[in-house]
Amino acid sequence: MNGIQIHHVIGGSDTKGWVHTHGMDRLGLPELEMREVPGFLVETAASILREACGYMIDSGKKVSLGETMAISDRAVFRFVMAEAIPGQEYHYETERWQIVEVECRCEECGKTKGRKS
Repeated sequence: MNGIQIHHVIGGSDTKGWVHTHGMDRLGLPELEMREVPGFLVETAASILREACGYMIDSGKKVSLGETMAISDRAVFRFVMAEAIPGQEYHYETERWQIVEVECRCEECGKTKGRKS
């Protein structure tokens, strides 16, 4: 995806990680991240980041902070300005947005599962 990398970082004994992008800033777009991602959801989080990045890159649109985005009928989330993670401040020298309030809808039953970040 145009040189965009997605990294997963786990800190210490914490079982939840930080999934984030590198390379969006070279395209004039914000870097994206998701925090407190359980290990079993890392691939799903990376997929959401890839979809959001792909939309911004392919459409040429910079989504607005606070805006809600749907990447399918099943996944909806919102963007907020990311605050630096202690010890990772160098990642925040460029604009970085956090994906929050991820809601996933089950295709089978239509129920919504929400996750506040």
